[in-house]
Amino acid sequence: MSKHTPGPWTYFVGNANGRGLVRVETARDAPHAGLFVCSMHRGAEAEANARLIAAAPDMLDTERRLAAEVGGLRAFEHEIRAAIGNTNWSLLMQRLAEADAAIAKAAV
Repeated sequence: MSKHTPGPWTYFVGNANGRGLVRVETARDAPHAGLFVCSMHRGAEAEANARLIAAAPDMLDTERRLAAEVGGLRAFEHEIRAAIGNTNWSLLMQRLAEADAAIAKAAV
């Protein structure tokens, strides 16, 4: 499986052949600036989707770092459970599992 196009990504609203268009591509400061990621017909929902898509590489990178840092807290489980309680610890570990699943989904 190939890797995704490196970020950062950006989006812009324009026209192509007289039709409205929303396009996502790599940002000017990306390692490979201007690479096409996706496009869609113009509209409010398309623009919202484009913003979300353009943010994806940054969100994935942040989620990976956060999951690694939270995962490292397992070494201090006893102390953390005592400080925040079993329910909060369990919730934190559940959210970590969800983050790991989302990361895995993006990597497929």
